[in-house]
Amino acid sequence: MINAIILAGGHKGLGAGDNKNKALIKIKERYMIDYVIDSLKSSPYVDKVVIVGMPEMREIFKGRVHEILNSEGNIIDNVKKGQEYLSSDKHLLLCTCDIPMVTKESIEDFINRCVKTKADIGYPIIEKSLNEKKYPDAYRTYVKLKDGTYTGGNIIYANPEALKKCYPIAQKLFDSRKNPMKMGKYLGFGILARLILGNLKIETVEKRAQKICGINAKAIISPYPEIGNDVDKTEDVDFVNKYM
Repeated sequence: MINAIILAGGHKGLGAGDNKNKALIKIKERYMIDYVIDSLKSSPYVDKVVIVGMPEMREIFKGRVHEILNSEGNIIDNVKKGQEYLSSDKHLLLCTCDIPMVTKESIEDFINRCVKTKADIGYPIIEKSLNEKKYPDAYRTYVKLKDGTYTGGNIIYANPEALKKCYPIAQKLFDSRKNPMKMGKYLGFGILARLILGNLKIETVEKRAQKICGINAKAIISPYPEIGNDVDKTEDVDFVNKYM
């Protein structure tokens, strides 16, 4: 079994002046995060579910999950907080709060694929044609690789010890996310150049992660687009209401 951390802190609403936490946006009269909680708790693979979010969530979701921790700092800080609270050698599933279409089946398939590849860190990617076939009106950002064109998911599978090894580089990448030159310094300019040219292979990225962090990182090709369709804009609410 694994433990799950739902990251629900620091997410503001979907428009200018909207201060409502993203997790508390309503989808079909339920909080968006409720759907993520349900899918995790319905799986026999998942043991404890912890939310790292805003203080008001403690009263709203009391009894729904194992614990609600107050969000502090950036997303890396919140992952650390969740991991430190759980303090276990069980593998972790890190989820964002804004994927209401995620299902028990999509989560279990992802976990099984991570286990099969012996991944220390597993990250789901979804092929563009698959996503567009199932959700033709979905708007997603895609990256063209030599292996195909993919969009990323919103879940990460992690060996807790491997995750600790990743924190230093993860923090550096987060801090330099708007500075390509700094990112190139950490990832390697060759990686960025091949990415821009659409000539980067998945295997190359995996090997680079292994070299930087000393872990077995795997991109997991998921057949479930639901795992990557997050809610970032007002029109995304209309989209998920249509398909759920």
